[in-house]
Amino acid sequence: SNASICLSATLPAATSQTLQNWMSPDVGAAWRAGYKGQGVTITIVDDFSSTSKFSGNFGIGTQTQRHGEWTREEASMIAPLATIRSKDFSTSSSVALAPGLNVLNLSYGMYAKAGYSPSQIGWSAEEASIISYATKGTAVVS
Repeated sequence: SNASICLSATLPAATSQTLQNWMSPDVGAAWRAGYKGQGVTITIVDDFSSTSKFSGNFGIGTQTQRHGEWTREEASMIAPLATIRSKDFSTSSSVALAPGLNVLNLSYGMYAKAGYSPSQIGWSAEEASIISYATKGTAVVS
């Protein structure tokens, strides 16, 4: 396959699952009901390679990261038992799905001139795979 997935990630190790003040109260309710991401693969399609970084704190200490790294960390904190994958959005290769439930997180938009249908646009393999998964219901795309 032409899929390009970055599986290496350095995530701060949380000693316990802690509901942070920036999280929705629904996260705590889901955790109490036993929903912590088990059986789910979340693929973050985002910026993992640019020089653009910014600082912030998710409640575990100040860090300086790229947007994709922030998004990946946020997903891992909310769904601590999910498998988290990273794919840089600057590649044009298709997004690979894992067995089971897949969630694709995209923090970017795709634009085309008004009046075009999706079939008239020359999508790369990356966008075409994402659109196909959303259309067929084989992945939740957010």
